[in-house]
Amino acid sequence: MKKLIAMLLALSMLALTACAFPGLPQWPAGDTVPDEIPDKPADGSLTETGGGLKQPEDGKQEEAEEPEEERTEPVTIEDLWDALYAVGLPEMVLLDAEEQFGRCGVDPEKVSQSIIAVCTDSGRMDELWLIEAESMKAAKEIQQLAESHLTRKSGECISSAPDQYEIVQQAYLRREGRYVILLVSPLVEVLRELAEELLCLPKE
Repeated sequence: MKKLIAMLLALSMLALTACAFPGLPQWPAGDTVPDEIPDKPADGSLTETGGGLKQPEDGKQEEAEEPEEERTEPVTIEDLWDALYAVGLPEMVLLDAEEQFGRCGVDPEKVSQSIIAVCTDSGRMDELWLIEAESMKAAKEIQQLAESHLTRKSGECISSAPDQYEIVQQAYLRREGRYVILLVSPLVEVLRELAEELLCLPKE
């Protein structure tokens, strides 16, 4: 009888404890109660259980690295010339270094790459300067030479080829860094866009 009363008292104490602390974890009958109850992380983040995946404890998802953008390198002056000529330019002759200096004033010592082409038809004023100067200072000097050259070319049109005057007036001259580009052609807009794209120049 005493043993029965003791068992009833023990059960009553367990019931009272469960009511007083309802947040304690409950285990199904027959399961073994673990020696230690794991604490819930204060930040509510997930932890690894049973070898599964876990979320980082700071609650932030790891971001995948974005692939690096491919950088397009500008083409050489020779490649640029080939592309522009393929647009549909008339037959042209390329000036050598001595002729570039004698006819246009471009010092070969101040350029790293250069092509100056003039139309073989004396009745046309088509002309291209594609130059990469050795320095920024040299590029500015070559730009000034190109401006003076265009002024002389405009004067020649008035007497020898008046129908070409407007083409010369619409010529494209640009210096960007060490590049100097002069385009005199009826196709100047097409040539300009292609040159800016191939040399990776910002749009004007």
